[in-house]
Amino acid sequence: MLLRLLLAWAAAVPALPALGQAPWAAEPRAACGPGSCYALFPHRRTFLEAWRACRELGGDLATPRTLEEAQRVDSLVGAGPASRLLWIGLQRPARQCQPQRPLRGFTWTTGDQDTAFTNWAQPATGGPCPAQRCAALEASGGHRWLEGSCTLAVDGYLCQFGFEGACPALPAEAGQAGPAVYTTPFHLVSTELEWLPFGSVAAVQCQAGRGASLLCVKQPGGGVGWSQAGPLCPGSGCGPANGGCEHECVEEEDGRVSCRCSEGFQLAADGHSCEDPCAQAPCEQQCEPGGPQGYSCHCRLGFRPAEDEPHRCVDTDECQIAGVCQQMCVNYVGGFECYCSQAPLSQTWLSGTLLPGPALRTERHAKAPPGPQWVGAGVFSNKWGANLTQNLLTPVGG
Repeated sequence: MLLRLLLAWAAAVPALPALGQAPWAAEPRAACGPGSCYALFPHRRTFLEAWRACRELGGDLATPRTLEEAQRVDSLVGAGPASRLLWIGLQRPARQCQPQRPLRGFTWTTGDQDTAFTNWAQPATGGPCPAQRCAALEASGGHRWLEGSCTLAVDGYLCQFGFEGACPALPAEAGQAGPAVYTTPFHLVSTELEWLPFGSVAAVQCQAGRGASLLCVKQPGGGVGWSQAGPLCPGSGCGPANGGCEHECVEEEDGRVSCRCSEGFQLAADGHSCEDPCAQAPCEQQCEPGGPQGYSCHCRLGFRPAEDEPHRCVDTDECQIAGVCQQMCVNYVGGFECYCSQAPLSQTWLSGTLLPGPALRTERHAKAPPGPQWVGAGVFSNKWGANLTQNLLTPVGG
C-alpha cells in the first residue's frame, strides 16, 4: 500500500525540464504587504527540508487561510510552468482522514486547522489513509492543492513571514544611478518590492558616485520608517545643462536645484520652463505681469478700463472733470482741447456759432508718444477757420 502511494505522488511530480523547455525561475521572489510577506523559493526540496528552510529564515511554510491571502499567493506565483509544484504548510498524519472537514484532516504547520479557504484539486474520498500526506500548490492554472508523499522533492516551496510593520518602497530620485536594491530579513534581494518588512536594508546608488544605505527601523513616535530622509541623491547641481532650467538655475542648501524666471516671466507648471503671462492675455492696450491671474491690464493716458470688460479700454471724457479748462473744452478719443478767448466768452460764443470778435487761442492735451515728453501741441485750427496760435514745443528737461 505504501509503495502504491509513493508511486501515485511521484506521478504528480514533474520530471526535469526537457531540452528547449523553459526552466523554473532561478531566483527567489517575494510579495509583501504592510504586515506580512510571501516568498517563493524555486529549490527542489522535500516537505521537511522546505519547512526547515522557512523556519531558519524566521518564517514558516505558507498558510493561505483566507481568499485575500490566497490571492496574494496567486499574484506571486503567477502563471508558472505547467505541472510544477510548490510546498505549502499543510500536512496530515497517518490514519487521520476527515473528508467531511474543510482541511480533510490536514493541519497547518502552525499547529491548527482554522481556515476560511480551501482549493483542493480533487474531491474528498472516504478510503483509508495509512500514510502521512503533505499538500503542494500547482504553479500553473488555478493554483489548486494536491496531496501526496511528504518524502518526495518538488520544484519549490512558499514561505510566509510576519513582522512588526513595514516601510514603503523609496521614491525614485532624478539623481539615482538605478533602482534601489532591497535586502529583506529573510535574505531575499529585490528591486521590485512595494513594502519592506521591519529590518530590511535599502541600498541606493547615486549618479554622482555617492551612495546611501538605509534601514527600516522603529520610529520614536511609533511605527516603523527608514533611518534617513531624502533626498538621498541631490544630483549634480545646475551642471552643464543649467539644471534643465530655461532661465536661471539656483542650487539650494539641501543640494536640490530650483528654476527661476527673469522679470516679466513666470515659472510654468513643469517647474523648468518660463512663460510670458501677457502673451495670451486679453488686454487691449497694456499688460503687466502679476496679480491673481498672473497678469493685470492697464490703459494708456486718456483711457480707462471698461466697467463690464476690464481688459478693454474706453475713452475718458476729461471735459466732465470740473476745472479741466478755464473756458471751452472739446473731448476727443485719447485727449481733449481747451479753447480760450481774449475777449469775454459772451462776445465770442453763442449757441455754437462763432461771432465776430477777437481771435481764439487753443491748447491741446493728448497722450504723448513714447520717448521724451512734450508740452503743448502742434499747429492746428478749429473747425470755424479761426486763426490759432501755438507755442514752440521743447522736450521736458531738454
